[in-house]
Amino acid sequence: MLPKAEPSIQFIVAYFGEWPEWGDLYVYSCGHNPSIDWLIVSDCARDIYGYPNVTIMPMSLENFLQRGSEVTGTDISNWSGHRLADIKPFLGRMFEGELEGFDYFGLTDVDIIYGDLRAFLDGDIAAYDIISAHDWILAGHCTLLRNTGKALDLARKIPDLTSLLMQDSYAGIDEPHMTALFFPKPIEAGRLRHETEQHGLKCLLWEQHSTALPPNAWIDGSRNYPEAWRWKDGKLFADGISDR
Repeated sequence: MLPKAEPSIQFIVAYFGEWPEWGDLYVYSCGHNPSIDWLIVSDCARDIYGYPNVTIMPMSLENFLQRGSEVTGTDISNWSGHRLADIKPFLGRMFEGELEGFDYFGLTDVDIIYGDLRAFLDGDIAAYDIISAHDWILAGHCTLLRNTGKALDLARKIPDLTSLLMQDSYAGIDEPHMTALFFPKPIEAGRLRHETEQHGLKCLLWEQHSTALPPNAWIDGSRNYPEAWRWKDGKLFADGISDR
């Protein structure tokens, strides 16, 4: 049997202010996933490597928030800092022109170094509309949404969305509220894999041990998290584990 074709993916991330000291390493790890694309919307990002799968889209925070206000139908012009995480589920609509032609839109962060993402984002994920790298939440650093209107507008189904958007501080729209659309009750971490279908969308929560933080147990089931990670040739290895 021939392997299933890998779906096309574009992660979209926004970052404003001062490009972090690890930012170039972040882009370096993106570039070593050549079959996946990144759109970085920013007033400070840079790509010193010129990777063809990484696009820097210059944009001011003011213009970004104007787009967000138009898409959400709520004035978010005063948002800043961590509050911006709440706009993540709407980035697909905010940049749908740039997303055209891709099978999936990815939510992600900048404070991360990627290993080999195709090790789990392969042809098998095409059976699902929503895929998360954690088994207990739609992970803000790595969740995919199928590039369809139904998935891109999923956040609009969140109860009291307008009230959440109007809060003064981070509301958790991107992670807990999006997760609750599929799993209304808290999910038991450690089962490694959860599947469900809600709102006409198939959702897969698939633990990749991509963050060493509670409530996640580590691979061996303990709370003995690795203290060091190594990156080499596009792969990320946890201290003491040769194949991770």
